[in-house]
Amino acid sequence: MTIRYYWGRPKDVVRWYLRGTLYLSAQSRKSYIENTKAEAGNLPRLLKLLDNLDEIFDTADTDSIALLCLRYVELLSVAETTKR
Repeated sequence: MTIRYYWGRPKDVVRWYLRGTLYLSAQSRKSYIENTKAEAGNLPRLLKLLDNLDEIFDTADTDSIALLCLRYVELLSVAETTKR
């Protein structure tokens, strides 16, 4: 019997979800920086992370990556709740 995943293998789902989230975040920050002439802040690190994402996924455990993703989302949620 073969194992079937609805959205794909868990490692791939987490990888593509994180890639999309980081990409949208980078584009949003880049647009903000261009429009307001603000300092780059951590945008270079974010872009470097995007470039190295596949390498990171190939060497890390899926559970560790999923935990980091959840922590990242949690941090974003705290900041959003604080604004409200």
